[in-house]
Amino acid sequence: MLKNMSMKLSLGAAAFFMVKNMKTLAELAEEYLAQANYLKSELNKIPKNTDNYKLKYKRAVFEDMYNEAMSNYNRLKNYYEK
Repeated sequence: MLKNMSMKLSLGAAAFFMVKNMKTLAELAEEYLAQANYLKSELNKIPKNTDNYKLKYKRAVFEDMYNEAMSNYNRLKNYYEK
């Protein structure tokens, strides 16, 4: 009996913790947009045409991350608008 009660309490506490820390779609979309804006500002600092391999690689990674963040933002925005 006591074991079942403590198990129920721990499951209830875990569920409360999960619900309390969940974000709305609008909050997630805002985070993706903020991330995309930050990545865009970092991209603007890196020259487009350079012979430096490290800078080319860094630019390619930031471009991929920016595109993914914008894709996620647009997907959530479109879902939220429906």
